[in-house]
Amino acid sequence: MSTVLVPRNAGVLSALGLLLADAVRDYSRAILRRATALTLDDLLAVCAPLDERARGDLRGEDSTRRTSS
Repeated sequence: MSTVLVPRNAGVLSALGLLLADAVRDYSRAILRRATALTLDDLLAVCAPLDERARGDLRGEDSTRRTSS
């Protein structure tokens, strides 16, 4: 390798990219049943705790943003 390029502010650009990136959280749960045996009520029952957890996490992030400003 004859040439190596190192950006002058690589650390700053990395931090900036992190700040500008969308916040993403994934919530999942396995369901060990045949798809033909699942009903909408089954799926809603499985998703309800995931939904509650996600909403709680979002409320926590919102209050953190408000107090840190």
